[in-house]
Amino acid sequence: MATILNSAPPPAARTPRGAVLVNGTLLGGWLSLEVHNNTFFEADTCKIEFAISALPVMGDYSPNWWTSQQTPPQIEVRMDCPPDPQHVDPGAMASWFLGVVERIELDPVRRLLTITGRDMSYALVEAVADQKILNQRPAALINSIASSYGLTANIPNPDSLYVGKASQDDAVKQLAKHSLWEVICSVAKRSGNVVYMTGKTLNVVAPPTSSQPCWAVNWTEPISGTKVSGDVLSLKFDRDFQIAKGVTVTVECHSLQGGHTITRSYPHPPKKDPYNGVTGTRDYFYRKPKMKPADALEWAKSQYHQIVAHELRVEFEAVGDSLLLRTTPVVVTGTASYFDATYYPDSITRHLSMERGYVMTCHAKTASILDNPQ
Repeated sequence: MATILNSAPPPAARTPRGAVLVNGTLLGGWLSLEVHNNTFFEADTCKIEFAISALPVMGDYSPNWWTSQQTPPQIEVRMDCPPDPQHVDPGAMASWFLGVVERIELDPVRRLLTITGRDMSYALVEAVADQKILNQRPAALINSIASSYGLTANIPNPDSLYVGKASQDDAVKQLAKHSLWEVICSVAKRSGNVVYMTGKTLNVVAPPTSSQPCWAVNWTEPISGTKVSGDVLSLKFDRDFQIAKGVTVTVECHSLQGGHTITRSYPHPPKKDPYNGVTGTRDYFYRKPKMKPADALEWAKSQYHQIVAHELRVEFEAVGDSLLLRTTPVVVTGTASYFDATYYPDSITRHLSMERGYVMTCHAKTASILDNPQ
């Protein structure tokens, strides 16, 4: 059985602390911190609320400073439960977000300055790839892109990114003029890897598996006259019999007709939500051996129906800790139902404020986003 990371119960009394650094300088006056860590292929975001009365009246970091900036300031958010809350070293606290300010909102009535930010992938999203940079082996390509933007690439298994010259040549043709972020994500998906940012590190790694250390949710059914108990503050499950938002399955393979790499997706175009017309699908990518185009489409259709039939989702809120990461499987037990299963996070949101304390909300599903059989 996998190691359980949260086997020890949280202490009865905790003293969580937070810190905000703007361009490397510690800034107080915040009322609430929130960091949204997406799992893979998407940017992390943050939201910070400052009390205007607690900010400098003039000069750096005053409301006027924020509204007059021409270059987005860099921002970092840290949250943790330090062992000595009276002598806190912000540098020793867990960092959950590093990026740039994307938007500011000034509310003079409520006396609030609200800042939202996006992680360090922002520059890669805006930059367009050219043919010259694409003519490299995948690991060298990603390292080159990362270093060009002041990032460090973490690629534990560089050889896993190379899936054959024919596939790479086709990728070069398809990805020219796409954003650098799309290039990196495409290279990772083709080889069964995932992409995410931690600070200034660009991670291109294998997806999580059920054998890794896990975060446990042990549900205990209440007995008459007793309170509900468990490892979480709230717990909800759901399973769709008809997917409204939709799932898209994409299969890539070497064509038996023509000798080039083909890609087929089902459904195509992606299914839209009938209520608001938004696509917003959950994407699953597979790489298969040689197939005919029609067979590839049929395989994608079959896999789509399997995912729709078996995917379960869980949402829970728990006291904030530094153990549950986006790569940490979540194992649910005790419900005596189909929902007792291993889940993989879609997102983890950490929140710290006087009103709510330090809490985290996790959305997870049973199917790994890159369940990639070869």
